[in-house]
Amino acid sequence: MTKNFCLGLLLMAALLPSLRTQAEDLVDPSAAATVLTSSAATEMLTETALPLPVSASAEAPILAAGSLDSLTLKNGQRLEGRLGSYDAYFVEIATSDGRNLSLPWKEVADFKFGSTEGEDAAMRRHLSAQAVDAQAQAAPAKDPALIFHKALWPGFVVHGSGYRELGDQDAFLSLVGAEIFGAMVGGFGLAKVLDAGVAPNDKETASYLVWGGATVFVVTWAWDLIGAPAAARRMNQAATPSVSLSPLPGGAMLALNRAF
Repeated sequence: MTKNFCLGLLLMAALLPSLRTQAEDLVDPSAAATVLTSSAATEMLTETALPLPVSASAEAPILAAGSLDSLTLKNGQRLEGRLGSYDAYFVEIATSDGRNLSLPWKEVADFKFGSTEGEDAAMRRHLSAQAVDAQAQAAPAKDPALIFHKALWPGFVVHGSGYRELGDQDAFLSLVGAEIFGAMVGGFGLAKVLDAGVAPNDKETASYLVWGGATVFVVTWAWDLIGAPAAARRMNQAATPSVSLSPLPGGAMLALNRAF
C-alpha cells in the first residue's frame, strides 16, 4: 500500500507541469492584462475623476462698499450699486438697497465703476451736457402709515415729526416753531388767568390768549397728522413711472421717455 501511494505521488508530480501549461493556455492574455489591483484602480479613479459642480445655492460674496458702481443724476441724487444694461436712451442700475431702476441718459450727470470693468468709454458717449429738468425720482418710496405714526408720536410733543420723517425740514421747522409760539402765548394767558391779583377784565382778555395758544397747538399738530402722510402719497405718485414721446435733436425721430 505504501508502495502504491508513493507511485501515485510520483505520477501526480509528473503530470502537474503539463496541467499548469494547459490551464495558462486557456486564460486570455488580453483579459488578464485588464485586471487591476485595488491600489491601481484607486489611482486611476483619482486621476480621471471630474470636479464636482458648485452648488447653485452657495451664497454670493458680500460686496464691499468700495466695489460698488456709482451714478449721479443732474438733480444731485447719487446712487450706488451695479450698473447693468443700457441703450442709447436709458441705463439700468441695481441699487445696493435692492431696487432696479431704469434712468434716462439725458438726466445722468456722471457715473463711475467700482472694482468691476465696465464699458466706460462706450457708455460715456451717451452722456449729455444739456441742462434738463430732472424728473427721475431715485429716492425710495415713503410710507404714509409710518409718517402718520411719527406725527402721532412723538409728533404730539414735537410737532412736525411727520414732515421730518418725510424729509421736509422746512415744514418741520415751521410747525415746531408755531407750536413753541402757541405754547408761549397760551402759557402767558394761563398765568394771568390763574393770578388772583389780576382784574376780572384782564383775566377775560388773558383767556383769549389761552384759547389762541391752544388753537395754534391743535392746528399745527393736525397739520402734521394730515398733511405729512398726504405729502408722502403725492411724492410717491410723482415717482410712478410714466411714458411719453419727445423729439430727438433734429426732429426726425421720436424717443420713448420713461420717467421714474
